[in-house]
Amino acid sequence: MHALASVLATAVCAVRLGPAWHAHGQHHGHVRSAALAMGGAVGLQPLSVVHKVPSLSSAVQFYQSSFGLDVSASGTADGGRPYSLLCHPGVEGSLCLKLVEMPGAGYDAASGYGGLSVRVTDLEAVAATVAANGGRIVKEPSSVDYGASLFPDEDEETVTSVQQALVTDPDGYPVLLYQGSGEDPALLCAVRLNVHEWKRSEEWYQQVLGWSKLRWQAALPREASITVTVGPEGLPVGPCGPIDGAARPAVLLRYAYGSAPIQGADALEALVVRAASAETDRVQDPDGYQIVFEK
Repeated sequence: MHALASVLATAVCAVRLGPAWHAHGQHHGHVRSAALAMGGAVGLQPLSVVHKVPSLSSAVQFYQSSFGLDVSASGTADGGRPYSLLCHPGVEGSLCLKLVEMPGAGYDAASGYGGLSVRVTDLEAVAATVAANGGRIVKEPSSVDYGASLFPDEDEETVTSVQQALVTDPDGYPVLLYQGSGEDPALLCAVRLNVHEWKRSEEWYQQVLGWSKLRWQAALPREASITVTVGPEGLPVGPCGPIDGAARPAVLLRYAYGSAPIQGADALEALVVRAASAETDRVQDPDGYQIVFEK
């Protein structure tokens, strides 16, 4: 497994890295230095993910009933659009979900946005609840085997089995459910982004947001893809996201070998991170995903 993964990584890296990355890095130099100063040793803290939905009340009800989120704030966003911010009550540092109402909005299946990950303590029960609340089960709960990661380095014979399921909310946004430990029955804990140049994206999140590479996982032989997990330093993660009851969120960057440049990154309205101050209020990552700085 390690040999196959190494060949894939070397081939992709050789093709993908080039002058464009250096130009991109220079363009965001002032943002990078400011962000690192604001984030300290572990980088900027992810706060929330922003989704556009056609009916705010319906979406809020779904996430409250399915995952136990509570409305912590509501108001009017830019352009007079109503919004609600949903968070896990009493869970410090966990990821929140901001829902912004926009007529005709919803998930674009052709976009690069892979959706959210939710760690659950009872996979089948949560999947059934999602379906009962108007969501859809795309892949039934099952055990998926993941091979050894190259970072952190695991023995090549290592196999990690994860109980997981793929569902969508009523507006089509994907949610990966995976079994794990924790005090909460369901915890929103990761964002999944498809990327075109994994090395470029990995370095961008490290240098601009001050995050660390937490895991490097090839999906061979199941599929020709690589997932690089990035986030605050020291966060324990497995193949699908944070583990061991950790509440802080991570971002999973998935590259499918031979994939085309990402189109429609705006299916994710924004990823919001905490920043005490910044020279700009938002930037785009190499694939066009919006990163918003918020005090």
